[in-house]
Amino acid sequence: MSLLCVGVKKAKLDGPQEKFNTYVSLKVQNVKSTTIAVRGNLPSWEQDFMLGVECCNSVAPEKLLLHGGKGVRYTLNEDTLPEKASGVEAVGEVVMHVEVLPQPNGEHKVTVKVVSANDLKWQTQGFRPFVEVFLIGPHLSDKKRKFATKSKNNTWSPKFSESFQYALGTEVGPESYELQVCVKDYCFAREDRTVGMALIQMKDMVSRGSATCWMPLGKRVHMDETGLTVLRILSQRNNDDVAKEFVKLKSDQRSTEEGRAS
Repeated sequence: MSLLCVGVKKAKLDGPQEKFNTYVSLKVQNVKSTTIAVRGNLPSWEQDFMLGVECCNSVAPEKLLLHGGKGVRYTLNEDTLPEKASGVEAVGEVVMHVEVLPQPNGEHKVTVKVVSANDLKWQTQGFRPFVEVFLIGPHLSDKKRKFATKSKNNTWSPKFSESFQYALGTEVGPESYELQVCVKDYCFAREDRTVGMALIQMKDMVSRGSATCWMPLGKRVHMDETGLTVLRILSQRNNDDVAKEFVKLKSDQRSTEEGRAS
């Protein structure tokens, strides 16, 4: 799920102004929104809409697109190993247990346990890997969207066993969200470097209820034309923190330096 920002500004209509009482209806896939009705032949709405858009992005390890969770393997728990993946050229793997918990008031809680990362491909001395998990979707401006594990020293298969919980409202179901996972190398006094990333579509988790996810890490998020259009629109929203965060996440990619001094 990605967010498409649409601004409805104004219109110029031919005919007497008393004839018109006009509104604009927007529909993208199965999502529909409508402006207020404005009278006159020069209606001005100045309304912004955030619409959820499917099929905009995927994580792409060199040869395999992981769109919609393809490439992610699922088991009942972290002690049950999945079958070995084939045809996947990844830069490592992250293991997470995800559970979707419906609440009596109609809300949902999403519990994420970051179990470990395996076989991280990263050439450096003093490697300190950690994992960031971002919840992406609508109606999250007032909610916690990002959690991060503690970093581990000089290990390419770190064990974390850290749990986090996200709160979802009642506006839309949990299938409207996704989790973006990013493994980074902690760097003191400068920006942390990205090792690899993965996506989980929550719609793949809703029917399972809970599962352990074995996710190959890609070097970047692959964007199709719809996704690139979304990024261009959102990049212009300088006062929208959620939009800026989304653009940064989807534009991120693996550091070419692989942790070595430049």
